[in-house]
Amino acid sequence: VKKNLSIFEKELKISGTMLYWAEGYKTEKSSGIDFANSNIGMIRVFLNFLRIICGIDEKKLRIFLYCYSNQDVKKLVDFWSKLTRIPKSQFSKPYIREDFRVEKIDKMKYGLIHIRYADKKLLLLIKNWIQEYEDRYAPVG
Repeated sequence: VKKNLSIFEKELKISGTMLYWAEGYKTEKSSGIDFANSNIGMIRVFLNFLRIICGIDEKKLRIFLYCYSNQDVKKLVDFWSKLTRIPKSQFSKPYIREDFRVEKIDKMKYGLIHIRYADKKLLLLIKNWIQEYEDRYAPVG
């Protein structure tokens, strides 16, 4: 994890932490990072957070794609691989949902991805940052 952060990096740390607070898997059973979203901007910000602030090992990143049966899975994997700069070899077998409604597909035009990173210590650190922000900005009482 990077120390002595620039102003930009401090903002990125806050942004990444807030994104994980909102969209990350945080239960006691969690064995690492699992951030799910379909928004391209959020995905980019969260990956920059992991890469710049957390100093992750790129080879340990995994992507899990969730999409609908009428979508072109190969094109979606190509799209997300290019956007995230994560090789297709690091994508898990996608979940393809058979039942779908047209209005849902418009919301998930590129499917939804989970960014996964198996590191319990990093998860606990991010959860600690979340708690620090909550204590500071939303104190009880």
